[in-house]
Amino acid sequence: MYITCCLYHSSPGHGLEDAEFAAFQKNTRTQVYSGRKSHYLREVPSLFDSCMQILCDNIDALEELGGVPYDIIKPVLDKCTPEQLCYLEEQNPYLMEDTDHLWQMHCNRDFRNAQRDQDSFEAWRELYLRKHEEREERLKSITAKVSAAWAGKPQGRTTKLAYLDGPVKPPRDVRRKQEK
Repeated sequence: MYITCCLYHSSPGHGLEDAEFAAFQKNTRTQVYSGRKSHYLREVPSLFDSCMQILCDNIDALEELGGVPYDIIKPVLDKCTPEQLCYLEEQNPYLMEDTDHLWQMHCNRDFRNAQRDQDSFEAWRELYLRKHEEREERLKSITAKVSAAWAGKPQGRTTKLAYLDGPVKPPRDVRRKQEK
């Protein structure tokens, strides 16, 4: 009965192809992409690209940029953390007028609901530094509260006696063994 049902539902000529396809799938490995196969460069990078890569890898070592225009140093500044950007701006004050959009990006990432004071024409850099200070002050106050709460508690473990009036009762199995 089963054979006739299978023959009835399968169309003629497809049984052999299905068997070959199943055997083909069984004997081959499934290819899985696991990253770039070749670690060599496809083309020689330009001198500018090589320099930018080295600068991006060593942002912490940068100090005075020697008046390099903002347009040239922009790829490096895009990868700076707020601390690195602040340090570079202190060392190179001419960058402060061009990095406002970078500070806006950092503000939006770190302080989502931060709003600038429109009355005082606060720059994004000033907003970031103000919010960062507020966060540090909150952290210090919370740390002080937790330290004060822990200071009131006893430092070591305390041992409490269950029976203050009479002798200590031994466990049941010990008492039974002692009675025998």
